[in-house]
Amino acid sequence: QQDEPFAAAALKPFWRADQLREPVLFIQDAPDESPVARLLFDPTKIKQLNSATREATYAEGKDYEVDLENGKLRLPKGSKIPFLTSEQLYPLMTSDAPKYRRMNGDTTRGVFFDNGSRYHELQCEVTYDFKPGQWKGWTGKFSDEVLPKTGSKLARRAPLRLLLCGDSISAGYNATKFTKAKPGCPPFGELVALGLKERYGSEVEFTNYAVSGWTSTAGLDDAQKK
Repeated sequence: QQDEPFAAAALKPFWRADQLREPVLFIQDAPDESPVARLLFDPTKIKQLNSATREATYAEGKDYEVDLENGKLRLPKGSKIPFLTSEQLYPLMTSDAPKYRRMNGDTTRGVFFDNGSRYHELQCEVTYDFKPGQWKGWTGKFSDEVLPKTGSKLARRAPLRLLLCGDSISAGYNATKFTKAKPGCPPFGELVALGLKERYGSEVEFTNYAVSGWTSTAGLDDAQKK
């Protein structure tokens, strides 16, 4: 039951919404500048700002300031909200900071990276209202003709087996249920299974075969064995 709110949220596409709960990370570009977080959409009203773990609620004016015109949040001095400096976000490869090697740009610096919950615990969660229609990117559409047998089973509420192959993201790395951090959001594969059950009423048997570091070749080889 604790997974149900996440499944319900996954069934509501953000491009159709007028309110969003968005994770953000505050970045300080220079020592004399305030840490800033940019929202995906231009907001009309900030409803609430929480820690990403949902254990703390922050106060506007004291912990953060709102720039509605530019869709940004800023941290004043004395704010309790965590942030990273640009130096911390792009640490030197010779440092002990957790990082991932960059493929281009300044290769003497990496990108802050952690397979556990460290990045998540630095983030905040912003709930805000916005005017619909701002999203101009790709949007999903229902395509049951691609998998007609699967669509038929779901339409009949028949049991369904769902198998997932992939790398660390598919395995669940960084999802808070996987890292045992709050609020405990399931990885995307599990969310798909939960969403199908919620939407159609079918019993979904989900098995995750994903392994961190796998390539498409490894996944294909494993699928042929299974």
